[in-house]
Amino acid sequence: MIELTDVSGGYRGKKRVFDVTVEFTRGSVTCVLGTNGSGKSTLIKLSCGLLPLISGIVSVDGVKLSAMSRKAIAQKIAYLPQERDIPDITAEKLVMHGRFPHLGYPRIYSEREKAITCEAMKTAGILHLRSEYLSDMSGGERQKTYMAMMIAQDTDAVFLDEPTTYLDIARQIDIADIVKTLRQTNKAVIMASHDINLALSGADKIILMKEGRILAATSPDLALESGALEETFGVKALSLTDETGHTHYVFARK
Repeated sequence: MIELTDVSGGYRGKKRVFDVTVEFTRGSVTCVLGTNGSGKSTLIKLSCGLLPLISGIVSVDGVKLSAMSRKAIAQKIAYLPQERDIPDITAEKLVMHGRFPHLGYPRIYSEREKAITCEAMKTAGILHLRSEYLSDMSGGERQKTYMAMMIAQDTDAVFLDEPTTYLDIARQIDIADIVKTLRQTNKAVIMASHDINLALSGADKIILMKEGRILAATSPDLALESGALEETFGVKALSLTDETGHTHYVFARK
């Protein structure tokens, strides 16, 4: 659905990502892993058209991203950055912002738009917070509200930059559950993350990056078995299976 062909790009004309060729398909979760400064966030932004390409092509359903308007891109791709301002509005109003790419001007919310907003809040588990102001919420509640806004945008592809950063373990599980729901609705979900356990347990494909280049793009099992994961992070990985059959991963320095 989204294809990157020999893509290089970065900031102020300086390359941070080099010659990347990769594809993101619908109905799957791709997790981009790497150490700090490896190019994860840059790759996400290049894929969304938020940074200019130095070379290469990004296409969506066969159409070059560079030939699409910002509105057309926003109808296809949703992006949730790691850092955001906290606007002085209620959860419901923020989630409604997700419908902006589908509305004309002036923005008039039909009953259909309101129903989509309501359903997005249900999916993210925040319907009970619809009248709460973002400034009064916990970090986990705010993150789920932004996830609901992204769900309301109703795009084919969803890019998340470090979606579980600063969240406690229960909220991390909530976000992982929302990601699973997005996959089940046939969306392409792409996450940049430091959370190796989340990637190994919840992704269909893992992209390992180092110094702006892709070391491997493979399944979680092969990333672990091949040693590519250990090479990327400089750690030794050990998998453990509990009495329920669930696999857990432990990492230590080599």
